[in-house]
Amino acid sequence: MVCLELSELMRFLNYETMSEGTSQTKEPIRHMLFGSTAGVRQVIHLLHKLGYAEPNAWSRPMPTRRPGEVMAILTRYLLKGEG
Repeated sequence: MVCLELSELMRFLNYETMSEGTSQTKEPIRHMLFGSTAGVRQVIHLLHKLGYAEPNAWSRPMPTRRPGEVMAILTRYLLKGEG
């Protein structure tokens, strides 16, 4: 298991700093949260307070096949330099 500080993770998964014409390409990375509606919303708001993602960047909570469970998805982009 890899453990990164939030600032390190944000540096690698920062789509907002990418500009056209750079030698960097992007790879979509999806974060998925599973849990109760309240729990998922709580984590989304915590990640917003930490400056990681805006709440409206997440999908709406979608029900799963498990009773009382929802899923929300956030797509960020991993910056990859060429060569």
